[in-house]
Amino acid sequence: MAQKDFQLNIPADISEQLQLNKDTPVRLVVKRDRLVVQLEEPRRQFFQHQSLLWPLATALIVSLLFYGYGIHQGLHTLKLVGNYSLATAIIILGVIMGAILFAGFFIHDRHNPQNHFTKNIYWRNFPVIVLSFTLILGLILTGSMWLLGMLFNGASFGLATASIILFAFSSVTNTAMSYFALMIDASVLSTVLTLVIISGVVIAMAVNNQKYWWQHNLSFLGTTGASSGGWQFNATLIFSALLMIALIDYLFVSLQESFPRSRRLWVLRGLLTLTAVDLGLVGVFPNNANSHALHDHFAVFLVWQIARN
Repeated sequence: MAQKDFQLNIPADISEQLQLNKDTPVRLVVKRDRLVVQLEEPRRQFFQHQSLLWPLATALIVSLLFYGYGIHQGLHTLKLVGNYSLATAIIILGVIMGAILFAGFFIHDRHNPQNHFTKNIYWRNFPVIVLSFTLILGLILTGSMWLLGMLFNGASFGLATASIILFAFSSVTNTAMSYFALMIDASVLSTVLTLVIISGVVIAMAVNNQKYWWQHNLSFLGTTGASSGGWQFNATLIFSALLMIALIDYLFVSLQESFPRSRRLWVLRGLLTLTAVDLGLVGVFPNNANSHALHDHFAVFLVWQIARN
């Protein structure tokens, strides 16, 4: 049976709003018995273009430099974990490369007319977004190296083998960070916010030297009674607050294009921003003796805001 060709006419006003042209690739998808037209954005064709060469080339160059540095230092073998180990090199170099590539691809994609997210992100929020993804990358690499250290306890590698392993890990992390820099949108940023909060609290619980901290309250994780002065827990609250402000900025910039000069929109934005600032102040003033009153006031006000909103 011969296949028939069909044409789909799109209204001119919609075509102008979406900035479509004759070369814009689209596809038809059936969802819930409905025909949906989806744009094939160029930034979503990451693995089909030369953009993939940047992560791989960066990983190769760093691996060769690592091999040359090892020869210069007279290193013949490297332990998998420990001080001055392969794991240390993978974590440090992976985080640095990932942060640079993420920032580079994120900035470059601002010129993409179909990317509405990065164009509505203020530059003051840019460092927070980069640091958030860098933090998650660091946690993933640290956890992976810890797991490999447990599985291959006492393992050592030759310099050439260690460089190849570094290249393999760097290729994966560089590609992932570059890809997410192009894929990031409001939903991804919301997921990152959730991951930062959960991972930060879990780390604070894991490194806490008081096993019965839960008999006090959650704020105990941010006090001097916890391990390392509780900086992990407080930093998580501050960092989460900055992410919330970045997400609120993006959402309301987009909404104000559709509802200009809306007083209710400004009020709602102010309330949500105030909630984010209050969350950060809970971390700025931990539940220690010298800031106990301020901590309680901000915490109670935060609960009141969430309950009222």
